[in-house]
Amino acid sequence: MYAQIDTLVVHFQSHIYSNDAANEIIELIQNDLATIEEAIGIQSIPVTIYVAELIVNGIFSKGNAVYCTMDSIIDNTYREMLVSAYFGGEIEPWQKYGIFAYTWDNESDDIFLKKLRKLTFLFL
Repeated sequence: MYAQIDTLVVHFQSHIYSNDAANEIIELIQNDLATIEEAIGIQSIPVTIYVAELIVNGIFSKGNAVYCTMDSIIDNTYREMLVSAYFGGEIEPWQKYGIFAYTWDNESDDIFLKKLRKLTFLFL
């Protein structure tokens, strides 16, 4: 089962699909995409979200696609991967995290800077 609205395509694993849940999930994703666009002022490329009951190795993104669960959308843990998909995967890990943290202001500046330093060190 899938739904397409403008540049967003959402695929649902068939046995977890229901119209009510799908509409709620799609609205959450659209709101998150709008929040990113508002924060950075750049319009997204088309994004595809694959929603499954279980993702064995955790939430991930590849190119402009995010592979996640309904729970990860509801509890917002998919957002960092959504940022990556927003840019078609053409973004460095430190940039992805920086935009994610800036967009949702999840952490104090001190914690953010410590994580950013750690990520920067890993990729030097």
